[in-house]
Amino acid sequence: MYFKDRIDAANKLKIALEKYKNKDVVVLALLRGGIIIADIIATYLNAKLDIIICKKLSSPDSSELAIGSICSNEVYLNEDLIKNLNINKDYIEKEIERKKNECITKEKLYRNYNQIDITNKTIILVDDGIATGSTIISAINALKNKAKKIVIASPVTSIEASKKIKQLVDDFICLNIPSDFFSISEFYEDFEQIDDCKVTEILKNHFK
Repeated sequence: MYFKDRIDAANKLKIALEKYKNKDVVVLALLRGGIIIADIIATYLNAKLDIIICKKLSSPDSSELAIGSICSNEVYLNEDLIKNLNINKDYIEKEIERKKNECITKEKLYRNYNQIDITNKTIILVDDGIATGSTIISAINALKNKAKKIVIASPVTSIEASKKIKQLVDDFICLNIPSDFFSISEFYEDFEQIDDCKVTEILKNHFK
């Protein structure tokens, strides 16, 4: 299954989440691509919308290759990948500190409104696609001691990531788990970058 853009993906995905409509749920978007999809889903489900800020930990040889991720104080490391790439501990510690500071900066940028209390809530974590699963796993780890139930919603997910995630959450809803997966963008005709202004605009609309 391919999607015209994130709006098209959201309109398809929201139908699969019908059972959560008018329930006591909070939709959390992984930034930044997830905000477009989460916005449409939250409106459809009549649910509150908020964000969760995570950062992938990049390989020293490729900024696009995630060797782990950080969310709040939760750090997830892909130990197998780190071992295969022979990445040293010193680099990882510096990368964690760098991405932790980036998370703090983004929190200050977006948190101009009241943060939603997610304690004992059903949380629907939304992203525009899941490749390695590193980022969303750190988000799951950050939420698991607060949320009553964690649901993952994504238009497309790699087979490897889906296997990991299903073991960690209460419900996993995905429209496409292809056998061949190179990148998230290959499943979208239009995969434009989402800027900070768009994120802020969507959040302001939900916090009026």
